[in-house]
Amino acid sequence: NADLSITKTDGKLTYAPGVPNIYTVVVSNAGPIDAFGTTVTDNAPAGTMISTWTAVFSGGATGSFSGSGNINTLVNLPVNGTVTYT
Repeated sequence: NADLSITKTDGKLTYAPGVPNIYTVVVSNAGPIDAFGTTVTDNAPAGTMISTWTAVFSGGATGSFSGSGNINTLVNLPVNGTVTYT
């Protein structure tokens, strides 16, 4: 099986209503096999929304480079591949 991991962070300790916040979601595959056709989903917490997102791929990973709303997209993650959503 593939060894997939996901982290989500914004680096903040406090929040203010109405102030936009930027999150980073990193998805990676430590192997030992490729994970092609993997669905990545990140839904906004209740009472909030994701306006847009962009993706950066490394290690041969592929998928959609941008979108709007919640993240719900297919990616191809070879061993040591990573996708970073912002």
